[in-house]
Amino acid sequence: IWEKYGSDSCNIGDDGGFAPNISSITEGLDLVIAAIDRAGYNGRIKLAIDAAATDFCVGKKYDLEFKSAKKSGQNFKTGDDMIEIYSQLCSEYPLVSIEQPFDKDDWEHSKKFTTLELCQGCGRRLTDVRS
Repeated sequence: IWEKYGSDSCNIGDDGGFAPNISSITEGLDLVIAAIDRAGYNGRIKLAIDAAATDFCVGKKYDLEFKSAKKSGQNFKTGDDMIEIYSQLCSEYPLVSIEQPFDKDDWEHSKKFTTLELCQGCGRRLTDVRS
């Protein structure tokens, strides 16, 4: 990662997770998989992501351009769209857990995703009584 993107790319998020300045979730997961392969641990490590969906939920839709300075306004997804995105990620990568895949108030899609049993969907704000 350092070789490809420079030292500023090795950012760590609030919870200590990998947080590089990249353009897509798949780019980040591909980088992690490449690092795992390079270290000789291919097939021996599973991944988890913190989607933090409450941070990019606007009304009942999810703004996938929430960090972009140049928003097109065309990248809002429904809860069902997010389920499809997460399903695809779970089938393409060794994901075992997604933290906060939906807004803290989106019980409908949290339940729907959980029943698919693709990977663990865990809440932070969804299950936190203080939120």
